[in-house]
Amino acid sequence: MRIAQQAVARLIERAAGILESRRGRRALWAYVTCTFAVAGVWSVIRAELPRRKLVEKPVYASPVEIGERQDSQSVWLPSEFRGYRQVAWGTVVTGIDPYADLEQIRAYTPFFAIVFLPFAALWQIRFAGSALYLLVNVSFALMSCWCASRWLRRPGEEERFGVFALILILLSPLLLDVMMPGESDLLVLFPVSLAFLFLAQGRREFGAGALLGFAASLKLIPALFAVYLLCRRQWRAASGMVAVGVFCSVILPAAVLGPARAWELYNSWYRHVLAPYAVEGESGIVRSPTYAPTNQSPGAAVGRYFAQRPGERALAFAALSPGTVGQIAHAIGVLVGAGLVAFWTLSFRREETAAKRAVLLATVPLGMLLMSQVSLVTHHVLFLLPIAVLVVRTVDLQDAWARRWAWVLPVYMLVFLAMRFRAVKVYTPFLAVTVLFLVACIALAVRELGSATTQQGPVEGRP
Repeated sequence: MRIAQQAVARLIERAAGILESRRGRRALWAYVTCTFAVAGVWSVIRAELPRRKLVEKPVYASPVEIGERQDSQSVWLPSEFRGYRQVAWGTVVTGIDPYADLEQIRAYTPFFAIVFLPFAALWQIRFAGSALYLLVNVSFALMSCWCASRWLRRPGEEERFGVFALILILLSPLLLDVMMPGESDLLVLFPVSLAFLFLAQGRREFGAGALLGFAASLKLIPALFAVYLLCRRQWRAASGMVAVGVFCSVILPAAVLGPARAWELYNSWYRHVLAPYAVEGESGIVRSPTYAPTNQSPGAAVGRYFAQRPGERALAFAALSPGTVGQIAHAIGVLVGAGLVAFWTLSFRREETAAKRAVLLATVPLGMLLMSQVSLVTHHVLFLLPIAVLVVRTVDLQDAWARRWAWVLPVYMLVFLAMRFRAVKVYTPFLAVTVLFLVACIALAVRELGSATTQQGPVEGRP
């Protein structure tokens, strides 16, 4: 086993070295250009071009009408971008209630509609809004990998291009999964990655918290970072997260939409999203028939294996009631959350290295994926943080303990490259990889706690 672990670690180091060369750089950018271009073109096509026109010249009064099931003028390919455009334009411009008036309920807060409005505002110019959204996503993808690759480096210090390139290649299957359907996860990934860079280096803590507050205002689940910051006694970062969270979630919606309408929207968000989710879990807010096979949460796995649903392929080893399955899923979430809170609290030390801070931060998105009852494959793009921790510690720190866990990376690649089919996703391979990464990160953090760490130098955690 140890020989195999060392072989994987050497392979990772060699791959980073090859990508550092001139040919390696050219090969990387050729790969990125080709794959991102194909994914981008496909995402724009499915967002803007109808699969079939039902009338000769479709005419729409607003983007809210485009793509709804009752659209009598065109039949469209699935695209999250089109749905987000409906939410943004309908919420800010036409005054609809996106939680009650649209066919598909999206769990985003009213703040999301304000953020997405610039893309929706270009709806009358075909391809303009979706192309702009694509450019932002590509930029955020590259910058996220850049931030995650240099958490060990001083500000202004030369970048290890090979490490950045390797992380980008490892993450590219997930990035492409997000881009092609027009998902919004990269709008969250970039602020989280930049905050990770600042917090690991122990600088700009208030700004890092502000970035996390922005992310949590877009999607509620990154609020777990607030719990982490409190457990770790990072008061400045927690203050920044609260301040920006209040501004984005309360002050800005009230200023843009008006206090009364913002209040109505939050009431509707609670009635149609939070309350059903609390009672029924993900089934209370998600009605898509393609959703269940792709959900990679612990609760979904319990449902697949212990509560066969009508019309689904038989997987269940038992026939538990939906209520029992929901209770088990809730208990798993509570146990994961309580375990992480205890671990984060007990791991606090006043003198810490960048390596320890980074690996502890990497446990937060893994906890998010395990505690949420809605963990789709696209949400797993947050694997960027634990991937970056393992790669940087293996290549830059020559960390012997990290090298023992480097085998997790090829297992991850096998799952995310080879097991893409819906039939395979039913067996929850992505959930297994999430648990595997969490165990690896906890093992690395415990190793940091159990020793004074041998990485000493000008930068904390640096040889």
